[in-house]
Amino acid sequence: MIYKVKRKVTGSMVDTKANLSLLGLCDVIVDTMSEMLGLLKLDGLYALKNYNAMWVISKNQIRIFDEAKWNEKLEVESFISSTTLARITIDTVIKKLDKIIAYSRIESCAIDLQSRRIRKTNTMGIDDNIVIENPYNFNQFIETEGESNDLNLEFTQKSLYTNIDYLHHTNNLEYIRVLLNSFTVKEIETKPIKQIEINYKNQSFENDLLEVYKNISENICFYEIKANNKNNVKETKVNGKIFF
Repeated sequence: MIYKVKRKVTGSMVDTKANLSLLGLCDVIVDTMSEMLGLLKLDGLYALKNYNAMWVISKNQIRIFDEAKWNEKLEVESFISSTTLARITIDTVIKKLDKIIAYSRIESCAIDLQSRRIRKTNTMGIDDNIVIENPYNFNQFIETEGESNDLNLEFTQKSLYTNIDYLHHTNNLEYIRVLLNSFTVKEIETKPIKQIEINYKNQSFENDLLEVYKNISENICFYEIKANNKNNVKETKVNGKIFF
């Protein structure tokens, strides 16, 4: 199943140049993906009510090819591109005038709320009736090897009420918001983001102090966001790369 919907870039979705912002793009991706999963009875609320489980994003890649301006119309497609016993992968394509301007790939797994263990996808409604669609056949993402261990603390922000979702943990998009707040307006305007990779490692909760560590090398920013766990030991919540 390829779920298709038309959307428009609204005022709440734009950045300082009146273009679709990364956060606005994330909203388009998550809303379209959630609507598609809802039609298949695979969305988060259905999982919570019927399986006592939650879908959590383990990895997100977003590639930006072109901009979209305020009031411009978008065509968005979302579909399941692969499944395993542990994970489901969802691709979302954003087009403007039939031209791809952004591509997202999200990997998710299900966590049982009683045992706190990963559940098999075939216990979450993923069966032979679910149609797997082929991803678009082009190089969607910038590939690079290597990590940076030389990261510097550059920004802190407490996770508060507006950062918490219905699962009572920090919403996955809020980590992107915190990360973006570690940059200046000038930095983002002069070096627009072409791709972001986010690896979700651990949950954080209300009143956790999120610490952003970064190292920018040429056109790549390596980053980690850390916070203390329940034992007051600092651990990585998310990490990844930004390509400019």
